[in-house]
Amino acid sequence: MHDHVYVQFNSKLINKWARVKYQNTDVLRSLDASKAQSWIVAISDEDEEKEEDGSVGVGGDAVGGRELHDDDFVSDEEQVEDIAVSVVAKLLEYIAQPILQPFDYIIHHDRNINRLRTQIACLENTLSMYQPQVDVATRNGDIVLPVVQDWINKATALATESHNLLSDCDHSCPHLKLMYKTSRDARKKRMAVSELLESGKFDIFSHPAHLPSIWPSSNVDGFESRKGLLRLVMEALEDDSVNVIGVYGMGGIGKTTFVEQVAKQADANQLFDEMVMVVVSHKPNLRKLQGDLAEMLELNLKEEGVLLRTARLRERLNQVKRILIILDDVWTPLDLRTIGIPQSKGCKIILTSRSLDVCNAMNTERNFHMDVLSQAESWNLFRKMAGDAVDSDDLNPIATKVAKRCSGLPLAIVTVARALRHRSKHAWRDALRHDVEECFRMHDVTRDFLLSVASKGLYIFLEKMMPGYIDSHNENKFRNAYAISLVLNDLEEFPVDIDCPNLQLWRLEGSLGFVEFSGNFLNGLKELKVVLMHHVSIPSMPSSFLALRKLLTLCLEHCKLGDLSQIKELKQLEILSFMHSDIERLPKEVGELSRLRLLDLTDCRNLSVIPFGVFSKLSNLECLYMLNSFVQWGFEGQNISQNQATLGEFRNLSRLNTLEMRVPDVNFFPKDVLFDNLVRFKIFIGMDVSQVISYSYPKTLRLALHQGLSLHSGIYKLLKGAQHLILDYSIINYLEDLNSIVYDLRKGFRHLRCLEVYGYTGVESLIDTNIFPVLEKLKVVSAADLKMICYDHLPDQSFCELQELMLSILPELTCLWMDPLGNVCLHNLRTLFVSDCHKLKDLLSQSTAKDLSQLQKLYVSSCEDLNVILYKDQGVSSSQIVLSNLKSIKLEFLPTLKSFCPEADVSLASNDIQEPLFNSKVDFPSLEELTLRELHSVKEIWRSQLSAANFRSLRILIIFWCDSLVLVFPSYMQYMLQNLEILSIEWCDSVEEVCELHNENDAQIAALPCVRDLTLGKLPLMKHLWWNIDPHAYTSLQNLNSLHIYECDALIHLFSGNAMKSLVHLQELKVRSCMMLKTIFSNEGEDGVIVLSELCSVKLDDLPELLTFCQGSTSLEFPSLDMIEIKSCPKMKVFVDSDVRQGGNHGIISRPLFNEKVALPNLQALYLNGLASLDGIWHTELLDKSFSKLQVINVMNCGQLLDLGPLNMLSRLQMLEVIQVTNCASLERIFTLKHPQIQKYISSVSLINLVDLVLENLPNLRQIWWDRTPNHTHRFPRLAAMEVENCDRLDCIFPASVARGVPQLQKLKVYSCMSVKAIVGNNGQDLDPNDMFLPQICSIELENLPNVVVFCTRMSVLRWLSLKELRIVSCSKMGSFVSTSSLHGEGSGGFIEENLLNNIQGFFTEKIVFPSLEKLRVDNLECVNALWHTATITESFCQLRVLEVRNCDNLLQLIPSSLLSRMHNLEELHVNQCRLLEKIVEKLEEDLGEKVILPKLHTVQLINLPRLASFFSGDRSYEWPNLERFALEDCPSMKTFSSVVQVVPKLTAVEVGYGLQVWNGDLESTIKHLFRS
Repeated sequence: MHDHVYVQFNSKLINKWARVKYQNTDVLRSLDASKAQSWIVAISDEDEEKEEDGSVGVGGDAVGGRELHDDDFVSDEEQVEDIAVSVVAKLLEYIAQPILQPFDYIIHHDRNINRLRTQIACLENTLSMYQPQVDVATRNGDIVLPVVQDWINKATALATESHNLLSDCDHSCPHLKLMYKTSRDARKKRMAVSELLESGKFDIFSHPAHLPSIWPSSNVDGFESRKGLLRLVMEALEDDSVNVIGVYGMGGIGKTTFVEQVAKQADANQLFDEMVMVVVSHKPNLRKLQGDLAEMLELNLKEEGVLLRTARLRERLNQVKRILIILDDVWTPLDLRTIGIPQSKGCKIILTSRSLDVCNAMNTERNFHMDVLSQAESWNLFRKMAGDAVDSDDLNPIATKVAKRCSGLPLAIVTVARALRHRSKHAWRDALRHDVEECFRMHDVTRDFLLSVASKGLYIFLEKMMPGYIDSHNENKFRNAYAISLVLNDLEEFPVDIDCPNLQLWRLEGSLGFVEFSGNFLNGLKELKVVLMHHVSIPSMPSSFLALRKLLTLCLEHCKLGDLSQIKELKQLEILSFMHSDIERLPKEVGELSRLRLLDLTDCRNLSVIPFGVFSKLSNLECLYMLNSFVQWGFEGQNISQNQATLGEFRNLSRLNTLEMRVPDVNFFPKDVLFDNLVRFKIFIGMDVSQVISYSYPKTLRLALHQGLSLHSGIYKLLKGAQHLILDYSIINYLEDLNSIVYDLRKGFRHLRCLEVYGYTGVESLIDTNIFPVLEKLKVVSAADLKMICYDHLPDQSFCELQELMLSILPELTCLWMDPLGNVCLHNLRTLFVSDCHKLKDLLSQSTAKDLSQLQKLYVSSCEDLNVILYKDQGVSSSQIVLSNLKSIKLEFLPTLKSFCPEADVSLASNDIQEPLFNSKVDFPSLEELTLRELHSVKEIWRSQLSAANFRSLRILIIFWCDSLVLVFPSYMQYMLQNLEILSIEWCDSVEEVCELHNENDAQIAALPCVRDLTLGKLPLMKHLWWNIDPHAYTSLQNLNSLHIYECDALIHLFSGNAMKSLVHLQELKVRSCMMLKTIFSNEGEDGVIVLSELCSVKLDDLPELLTFCQGSTSLEFPSLDMIEIKSCPKMKVFVDSDVRQGGNHGIISRPLFNEKVALPNLQALYLNGLASLDGIWHTELLDKSFSKLQVINVMNCGQLLDLGPLNMLSRLQMLEVIQVTNCASLERIFTLKHPQIQKYISSVSLINLVDLVLENLPNLRQIWWDRTPNHTHRFPRLAAMEVENCDRLDCIFPASVARGVPQLQKLKVYSCMSVKAIVGNNGQDLDPNDMFLPQICSIELENLPNVVVFCTRMSVLRWLSLKELRIVSCSKMGSFVSTSSLHGEGSGGFIEENLLNNIQGFFTEKIVFPSLEKLRVDNLECVNALWHTATITESFCQLRVLEVRNCDNLLQLIPSSLLSRMHNLEELHVNQCRLLEKIVEKLEEDLGEKVILPKLHTVQLINLPRLASFFSGDRSYEWPNLERFALEDCPSMKTFSSVVQVVPKLTAVEVGYGLQVWNGDLESTIKHLFRS
């Protein structure tokens, strides 16, 4: 006890019982010792409580301050008396305390024990909150803080000791000595727990671990050649004069492994402070390279712009005094400065490449060539990887040959040796023949090089040549090359007759489509052994091929092939591949290649002819690949088929060991072709079927037949040896044929490991499993009559090798098998898939399920009558089932499923008794993913009595449309689901609670603390969310990344204030269609700032009652939020509403959406749609940097909005690229001046990054641009596209001051703006004739502008060099595109209405120059009587391709003849409904009559031209070499086409409407005939 207790026996104090305070000391005055004792004990207990809450100072030093009164002062006599009392009391203290203390422990034994229980419960709850966070950190590779781990260890130990103490108390008999001891120990433990809880308040539990070392742990494999090279490279690294080092050599030679060893050695020698390594690859991606570098440097590279990313990387690298950067697999030269790699003294660079030229181009100062391994080194590596078995007498000769085939390439050696480790002698022989090629397909050592290895080529160097290096200057570099690989656009880039005396491999690939190959590019390359071409077109075999007498391998893959008959000259050829090529006929001359060992015709889909006799001549053929290729086999013995190859020719292929092909009919197989030597085959017999099959076994036979199987020796051999058998679309009783086959085989399918059966009827069960002793996979699909998989009386250990079982679309299946003796053994089963078996009531027996220790995936779907998964065996006592390896369960569309494994027999259970889906009978310790979809009978998921390890590993839980479910997680389940990361609960109409929290102890549980992705949807009865119950909030949401809530109509708000603070990792928030939701965050009565540091995206949609995002006086900061989308929230006006009292109802007070209460420094996109109450977006005062990164603003259907914001916002919006405003009926201006006194400072601010501007359906918009000062150029330097539609109060689109400031505008669309008089207005001022506006315009569309008079006023030439498309429709007052006179008058645009009908000399005047215009359409221009001025500038309109003129009733002439003669690119001419038009082409006086050619014109259409008399006037002759379509409809006045004969060689008819055509020998005669008719 910290306070002193005085007991005085004094005559003055007899019968007085009082407490007085003197220097914070409790005093008892009493003569009754028993009362004194009880008082002492009471005080002791009271003091303990004070000690716990910290209200009492140690040793009585802490004196509470209060106001003093007279009673607090004593007289001298009393003071002397008190001193005496104090002395006596002190003496009694030392005497009484040891005597009375034991009585205290005994009297308060139960209370001390209960208080310990309470404290231990608090400690364990805290421990349960902390442990998952530590586990998550550990799984993520983070380092747990030592203080945290030490606290957890102490807490665990203390909890264990306390439980042992409490257990002893529960089981012991009352005994005073024992009670004293346990009470004393309990109090000490309680005090220790209190101290531990006080010290265990952590904000941070871990920190990111340093990146693990990527350098290998082993040394350079003991190769002397590599060790010497390593020494040289290390010397270069230590040389201060060398900064860039190159290591080059062919692919697969071990460059990557070598530079990793270099880095490891440099690390051991402490040469560098940091080392990083990135892979560049064939097609380098700058952003990925920068990202990989930043990740290894532990740099958070958030910048989007390339320049900023480069600068950040350079800054980070310059901070390191000594750094090594390894750039691996560089194919083309890189600009290191662009990446951000500084070329400073402290930065050393090692790059690896296949090309020395790439190294030199990157200014390497030392280059090291890496060669292949020596024969001894190759064998040592091969032996190490393959194991000691290669030393045995029977394997050693074969292994030695296989190792030699790898040609000293480490990658090839390791890959092949590991693949053959522990394999049989037979497998080694198979590898010697062709498996080397298969193993190599896993690496970018290209297939062509693998084939070259198979053809015994030895290579020293494979150089990757790019076009930039191939010139005469570099020809000497080819002299020593053994192999060249080229990627070219055109063979002209490669020099002819280069001198390559050692060249053995040539590879050519077309980089952009097919490269035409012809000529003599291979002349002089007499040593060539391998030629590989990809994406090359070869119309015929070049003569240079025929001189390649040593050629062993020719691969023409993905090529277009023509006549290859001269291939017969390549007598030494052993490997020939046309894979994926376009070839229709295999030359018969291929049969003369007598040494051919491999022929690959895979995926030659157009191959339809293989002459008879080709295969029979290829007696040395070992491998034939023909899948997805030739199928037009001939029938043996029928003369009509002798032009096509037959399978009978295979009798002569005695060495054939690998065969892949499809035969459409089993009758093509001769009975005496036995395929005795096949060790690998994929043979498809029958029709082509669409199933996607995975071919994992070397011997695959696929039968897809509509007739019975005719068994003979050839088919018998294939069936007997098949490892993978596929039966497709079998006929009724087809399996009876298989029964007869089995009877003949006697021992069954001894090698069959995978059986797939598709679509047969008439069979109720499969054959006895005894004939499938090694079956690993069984798949049965669409068997209409199948009732069970196997007959009853199954032999012992049936299905013991089965790993995968898939049953689908079996409508009559009632059980898998009858197994009363329990002989089915599924101890190897990994995957069980059952779907669409509607009569199946249960799946497996509980006794069988005990063997499912290896089961990893369970998927049951669409079984209408299924009641249970594991049914109870009759008469068999069931014990605990542990599915220890089960990772994933999916139970979907099972309307009658009630229990996974019922405790009672389902057939005997009462319908009133509802078992939960999961109970204590089955444990799922490793389950990670659980999906429950449309389980309409499940009312409860979990049983309370589950083992502690059950569902502990569950990471993903998806519950969908379980409409009987009421509660998802009872309180007892929340301890088990501490690792749950992804949770989705949707369409569960009866769910009222997700997590059950009924009392304070529940709230202290860490409910779902690791959930990072959460979806709650269509839960109409859910009224509250568990995270809003304090103090539960923080532990529930601290790891949440993504939250999606929709159609939860009972929710009023989503987050309380405390819950809001816990969203430290929330990145995405989506809320949709919650009808009663009023606010997202409710934080009423709390001030301060809440920072949601990782939130990136907010989407709110269809929330009719939503008033605000956050309600309360809290300020919000979103440093990472880059996108906000708010849609269909008609009552929302303010994002953060601090006026709690009024609840968001502020009458007619105008308040913007965003104010100083919200900080959005990173917002890049803002979408507002359907905010009917919104009258403003931005307040005039905002937090610093808010909206400074905004790039896109899209506002739609905001009927009360007057403007986007005040003008002072413009200085913040300098990153804005897109503005789109649509259907805002009240909007008058885009930006408005709120404070006129600052106009001169802000009105001239421009949006320098604005690219796209769209304004649609804004009937009250009066002004687009905020500064219309005539003499000031308003700059929008990046504006590229602008669209204005249905803005009826605008008088012009651009003031001249703005038109001058949009130099990059390319697309302009103006539709249905009723008051617009000019597109470019002059503000009542004369324009400078030298003004340049819209210089980059490419496309202009003007439509339905009834008051527009001209596009602009222009005194000088209007020259638009980029304009390609011009469309003007329904601009009835527009008489001229450009007015050349100054038009002053009243009106906001400075224009007056004029009747220009009688004055127009041409819509396009001589002042207009459009040299690039390709498409021109004019429609409904009532004031135009001539489209072009006769004196158009020569270069103008010369690129016009399409001309359309419609509904111009006053048009008199269309094209001057001088202009038409320059329209050499015109392709289409359409003239419709021009009432006064008399001629299409008008003769000019200066016409000289010379012939004009219109080479590209192919279509002329003249419709409804009542006064058109002729096409031409004058005597100029025209030639129309490509005119194919001429339509003439409703032109009654047209008498003649022209007075001069026209040349139209391709025209054969004139279309006259209604699908009719007329032709009278030539065009002129036809026109005259039509006129007379």
